[in-house]
Amino acid sequence: YSGDTIKIRLVDDTMGSNNDYHRLDDLLLPSYQASGSGQLVFEQEEINFGEVYPLTSESITIVVSNMGTEAMTFSSLISDNATFSAVLTNTTVLAETATELTATFTPTDGSVQSGNIIVTHDAPSSPDTLAVSGGGMTYITGVVTDYETGQALDDATIDVGSGTTQTNDYGQYGHYSALD
Repeated sequence: YSGDTIKIRLVDDTMGSNNDYHRLDDLLLPSYQASGSGQLVFEQEEINFGEVYPLTSESITIVVSNMGTEAMTFSSLISDNATFSAVLTNTTVLAETATELTATFTPTDGSVQSGNIIVTHDAPSSPDTLAVSGGGMTYITGVVTDYETGQALDDATIDVGSGTTQTNDYGQYGHYSALD
């Protein structure tokens, strides 16, 4: 059935003389079907950038293939969310070849973002959409004081979940954390 995984295992049998080769008979698989025009195929259907510090950028490159029998020309590449952008290595891709698409995430704050990179081209499936997502990280601050005296503690070690940080001379600390 469509989407099922099929596993095949070849096992030696010691019976008879098979001259040390294996044979698999009557295995039917779907045939490769090439489109009579250009046909865009993304290496993956979604890009997740994970957690990225605000006002910095993270880029991921994927392969974009033309599985058709004719060349395909890209006319536009836009994002529906300004924190994501993309560029293509080539504007024309010959039949049964590929190019690269580099998507970039530049969060402005600690919020979780999602969007789409919309690719317009001259093949019948146009426009095609690549889903993108990522989470910014937010800067969390605090002050550590002595419980009894209320005075700021300098050079105190603070546990911040996945690591530690130190307070400054005024008892202040800060660290980046992902928003959940």
